[in-house]
Amino acid sequence: MPSPRFPATATLLDAKVCPLVKFDLLFAKITQERQIANGYFLQAHPEETTFLFVVNGSPYGAGRLAGNACSFLEIHEFFAAYSRHPESPLSFFVADKRLLLGMMVLFRHRPALQFTTDLVDMQEVLNKLGARGADAIVGTRSGEEWAITICTKGKPVANYFPASGAEALKEPTLDEQLLVYVFTRPQGGVTVDVYEETRVAPAGDASLVTRETRGRLSEVFLTVAFRVAEEEAAPRPELETAPAAVAPLAAAPAASAEVEEVFVVSTETAPTPEVPPVPAPPPAAPVPAPPVIKGPIPELDLFVPPPRRP
Repeated sequence: MPSPRFPATATLLDAKVCPLVKFDLLFAKITQERQIANGYFLQAHPEETTFLFVVNGSPYGAGRLAGNACSFLEIHEFFAAYSRHPESPLSFFVADKRLLLGMMVLFRHRPALQFTTDLVDMQEVLNKLGARGADAIVGTRSGEEWAITICTKGKPVANYFPASGAEALKEPTLDEQLLVYVFTRPQGGVTVDVYEETRVAPAGDASLVTRETRGRLSEVFLTVAFRVAEEEAAPRPELETAPAAVAPLAAAPAASAEVEEVFVVSTETAPTPEVPPVPAPPPAAPVPAPPVIKGPIPELDLFVPPPRRP
């Protein structure tokens, strides 16, 4: 299955096999050592491609692309697919927050308008968006390539094109950039989706990421995925015995209690009276400016096993 191509600011990891047990090391290297706060992982599986969106250095949500169908996922679903296909190539792309918003809108919401450019003039669409004066996300796709345009009050304010659209970005205005990009796509028409809902809430399990769990994301979310799979596989009680069957579940097994505890930690509320307050650490030294992105991450230590000693 060909891998889809989305816009990005830079590529730090390009289609490398990363064992799942080393994902946390890779995540720390990107978000802490390289100080990359925003971007997305893309993993191309045989029948689908999954995404993990990272905002402010933490997983925010996940997505699935099967054919041309996008869907927003819980974070544990990304890791479940990872565990089923550990040999699938993994990539990481740097992206600013507006690009991440546009991408997640494509996965979270349904388009208010969808058409192909061989039937509708793109200039006419821009005119209608301008007349309405509403915020919108415009997603365009041609083959395996996707582009995103952010519109504020009906006017494009940012274009994000894949690498093949670099020439279009040289046009003087954002409208002309989009028109040239669409016009220069291969024959067959470009599919255009217009989204009027431009807000995306985090995945429901994003709150499981805390200071305590940040270094073991794969363990935490695979545990959740395993519990969800167990619950889905469990036989459902008959209707007449439902009250008796539900009663034991109200006590909640120990496993679910652990999830609730992690969930509460993420709120960072004041400690309970039984726990003495932790002394405040000394003031931290000023944080240096993030280093300049120097290109792909060296894969030697992460993905190539060390040579065997004789």
